[in-house]
Amino acid sequence: MTLPNHPDRPRCAALILPGLLLTLLVLPACSPGDPASIRLVSQAEVSESLGDAEAPLLLDVRTPREFQSSHIPGAVHIPDTEILARLDELRQESADRGVVIYCESGGRALRTASTLLDQGFTNIGHLDGDMLAWRQADLPTEP
Repeated sequence: MTLPNHPDRPRCAALILPGLLLTLLVLPACSPGDPASIRLVSQAEVSESLGDAEAPLLLDVRTPREFQSSHIPGAVHIPDTEILARLDELRQESADRGVVIYCESGGRALRTASTLLDQGFTNIGHLDGDMLAWRQADLPTEP
């Protein structure tokens, strides 16, 4: 598909439209009900489940320095760079509970979630807004 040249439209528009259409066709395959998808978990949901033994494992994938600075109470710390080496530990910790992942602003958490999907994990959540939004909402943290 090509679009006629127009001075106000970049030439790459011819590539964007087909990509957008393909995305709209593929996205329904990853609906929230799909066991192999990443669901967005609200801060309220995580906050309300703090201390609940049956709540999903809360996984902080930031650096050790970031984690030591402050983290969500009860979070397990496995830096994103160590995920593949610690898969067995993570499987054991999250058995039958699932995992909710967070980092500082989202990039590392989403990469980690994708890695876990590739490794066979199915019940994966991503904390909406990550640690940045958690602090802005003045929700509890531990040093």
